[in-house]
Amino acid sequence: MSYPHSPRLLPYVVGVVLLTVFLLSQRCSREPDLHLASNEELIKLIAKMQKGEPHDSLGNRAAGELASRPRKVVASELRSLLQTGDSNMRCTTAHLLGEFLADTTESRLEADARKETETSLLALLDQPDERVRASTLFGLGHGWSLTRPDSVPEPVAASIRDLIQSEVAEARFQASLAAFWTGPAVDSVAEVLTTRLRTEPESSVRFALACALGRVGAKYAPAGAALVGLLDDAEEDVRFAAAGSLGDRPQVAADAISRLRRCLADESEATGVRRAAAESLVKLVTSPADVEAVLLGVLDSHSVFASYQEQRWLAALGKLGARAPNTDAARAARERLEAAAQSETDNDALVAASSLARIACAERDRGLGERVAVSLLGALPTALSVAQDYPSRWSAEDDTYEPIMESLVDLALWPEMQVDALKLRPVFEELLKRPEWWIREWAGEQLGRLE
Repeated sequence: MSYPHSPRLLPYVVGVVLLTVFLLSQRCSREPDLHLASNEELIKLIAKMQKGEPHDSLGNRAAGELASRPRKVVASELRSLLQTGDSNMRCTTAHLLGEFLADTTESRLEADARKETETSLLALLDQPDERVRASTLFGLGHGWSLTRPDSVPEPVAASIRDLIQSEVAEARFQASLAAFWTGPAVDSVAEVLTTRLRTEPESSVRFALACALGRVGAKYAPAGAALVGLLDDAEEDVRFAAAGSLGDRPQVAADAISRLRRCLADESEATGVRRAAAESLVKLVTSPADVEAVLLGVLDSHSVFASYQEQRWLAALGKLGARAPNTDAARAARERLEAAAQSETDNDALVAASSLARIACAERDRGLGERVAVSLLGALPTALSVAQDYPSRWSAEDDTYEPIMESLVDLALWPEMQVDALKLRPVFEELLKRPEWWIREWAGEQLGRLE
């Protein structure tokens, strides 16, 4: 993604998963003093907030306090509550355990605690209460969003299929997000997700279903057609999810490209939807005619990328320009990139240089390649340091480091550039140690290119 990036994998659910906010909320100074509260008391406060009772501020404080405590101890108590609490407590506990499983900080759960937590959650899938089963799927799925297993127990896929058809909208929502987070390991649910999408009345559930279909059932063709249809949905969030998910389904490119191009060009469309369309088009287009048209559209639609997304726009220009280097559109993109490479913002300048490197490799423009290689190689020590010592920074700044490293690999494969592949490998080898599946997958791809 680019999941994501986050989500790679997870850009579509930002702002939707409320518990993430709860665990990151800052404590305020009002009484009572939650430092003295037990973990169970804190969980009860969070559960009340989930039920919609007037404890929002206190519930946020409780979540912040719980998140500050030792992960292993809290997770152990949470697992006990899965068996002893009432339905509402079990739902809240399952959500919180999912947050702990998905944590990427240095305080994340160790391997033994992760295994015990997953086992405890799996044991709840035979509960008669749909709310408990849906929350369990939510917790498991959120945890697996970090590691993404190659396979999951059949009861997980069966529960997703069952709850997607629930009469309770919240259960359908949570089951859909579980499929999204679990990914290809539950490809078997693609048909039921697609069928439900055609008749789903709740916009929040359509959003989650559209997110899920970008991750599962890559070979299930009807899902692509359903996502294309959602580009006309009345709700902006649903159109955004559909536009983004189409980029992860290259087999529907022929049906999707023209519709995504219209979406990008529609100035009356929401900015986020147009940006998602642009990013999906960058992934999908391959024919020279389509590439040139899309590149012109991306050049004309610079404003749909916010200032903090400037590097994504610069990277898009390089990817498209390299696919049709001898076109007027590519020459226009090169001019914009040359200007950006002189930017006072270091990261913007480096990403612009990485895009120019892509174009140089495509055109075999040796002079341009040698010039930008100097800038990119100058950033290599920092990239290695971040990969080794500041892993959270890599995750936060992958829009900078990934284009740089990908372009250095391009240059290393061009002997005249004299970029030593051996100096690049340590960065990718460090990233293979990361817990996030999308970082490890990307690093493995780059190492494969160097072989």
